[in-house]
Amino acid sequence: MSQSNVERVAETQPHPQDRDTLDPAEASARMDADFARRSHEVIDLLRGLFLQVVESRHPDLLSSVSGHEDFFSLKGARLQKYLQLNGIWLQLLAIAEENAAAHTRRQTETREGREILAGSFAALFARAAAQGIPAATIRSLVSCAKIQPVLTAHPTEAKRVTVLEIHRRIYRHLVELETDRWTPRERVHKLQSLQNEIDLLLLTGEIRLTKPTVGDEVAWGLHFFREIFFEQTPEVLNQLEEDLEKNYPNEAWQVPALLQFGSWIGGDRDGNPFVTNEITEKALFSYRDACLTRYRDQLRLITKKMSIGSHSIDLPSAFLAGLSRCLALSGLEEEIKARNPGEVFRQFAAAMEQRIGACMVASAASQAYREADEFLTDLTLVETALKASGYKALAAEMIKPLRREVEIFAFRTASLDLRENSDTVRHCLEEIWSERTGNAKDACPDASSKAWQDWILSELSHPQAEQRHFNNLSDSSQKTYGLFQSLRRLADKLDRRAGGAIILSMTRSVADILSVYLLCKYAGLFVDQNAQEICR
Repeated sequence: MSQSNVERVAETQPHPQDRDTLDPAEASARMDADFARRSHEVIDLLRGLFLQVVESRHPDLLSSVSGHEDFFSLKGARLQKYLQLNGIWLQLLAIAEENAAAHTRRQTETREGREILAGSFAALFARAAAQGIPAATIRSLVSCAKIQPVLTAHPTEAKRVTVLEIHRRIYRHLVELETDRWTPRERVHKLQSLQNEIDLLLLTGEIRLTKPTVGDEVAWGLHFFREIFFEQTPEVLNQLEEDLEKNYPNEAWQVPALLQFGSWIGGDRDGNPFVTNEITEKALFSYRDACLTRYRDQLRLITKKMSIGSHSIDLPSAFLAGLSRCLALSGLEEEIKARNPGEVFRQFAAAMEQRIGACMVASAASQAYREADEFLTDLTLVETALKASGYKALAAEMIKPLRREVEIFAFRTASLDLRENSDTVRHCLEEIWSERTGNAKDACPDASSKAWQDWILSELSHPQAEQRHFNNLSDSSQKTYGLFQSLRRLADKLDRRAGGAIILSMTRSVADILSVYLLCKYAGLFVDQNAQEICR
């Protein structure tokens, strides 16, 4: 079905009310009523299943959990188990609220249109267009906007990824049960599956019995990327683009990757004494491998679906040249061609999959993509060729989402911010000052003095041909300087923005800030010829 036919089919579907005749207060009241109704439905459903699980596992607590017995009469192990059950019920209530909120938004959008949803792009741009704000103004704002949510480190985070995954499955079961398409027999099975997940939640150790490692924290943070952010962030940008096109229909819109992510998990040295240089390095590679694994999996799906023969279409020369190059670099050119004869889109996707996989294997560096931009170039060639061959809808469904993901997550998933205390940096630099000047450390100028700042500025102004090594640093200072050396050593192996900002806590002077730049310079992180101006 062509895109125009799809649009014609859509024209036959019920349309939202006219925005001009809709009373916002009435719409808000209707949303509140819908939310309350859906909340009661889901809570009643979960409550019934939860009580069945309690009756099966802890029948002696059923009366207390159901509210028929005062829990103040409980003692010892029974009180402890009651509190656990109550905590699980509160988790289920939170899931019910999330489901009701999403269900209500869908119902409202279906009935009245997205523009009525407060806080949505649709509402914002509809209001902007109605007030006569020109497209050029909106375009300027969109082109320079940058939004970067940052996942902060939580060494005390107790909830396990296993529990989060159960929560996710419970939510998905609730979404499936929203439809009326199931037969009574099928619905019983789905309700049983939902009850089994609640049972698993009860039987699973909810909190960690040992203190989580930094690696556990990194896995906890990456869970949200795998389950939500990889898939949904491109959709946010697509909605933004669609709402711009709807409200400014005479303009061509191409929304940039204005939404990207940062993280402190694995880089917060000031907040967690267990974050070492080695841990930070492992975290950087974990973030990298998470997005590369996602891309490889998506390319496998594309390879399965992209069964378009090349015999009846005219392909752009740029596509053919790119395919030839990618196949040669994959190291499996003949195998891929033999496996997919005449199916050039499949061949391209398979070659890209092979090269993405090579990015995670040091011994396959010759096959790997050097950077995300190179991968983006190949994806764009495939997308453009599909459009040029008359497969615009296929390109939008199969290639554009992955291209969007790469624009957002590149080869880093999130930029890892590195947080350190200014005292730690200053102590390291004082020891370097002693080695550089030949003076005793206790003769070092006071950190707040002009002499100290002048020395730092002098060092920054001198050309530096190569990385400096210092032989007399204490263990603590060697670890601090070692961080910057690690960043230099990894700079050519990771995404250019794998390392985010350096967060320097407890700063008191300009010299504190300049100290970081000087350590970067000593470590070889300045990239201009004289190492005086540009720090990567």
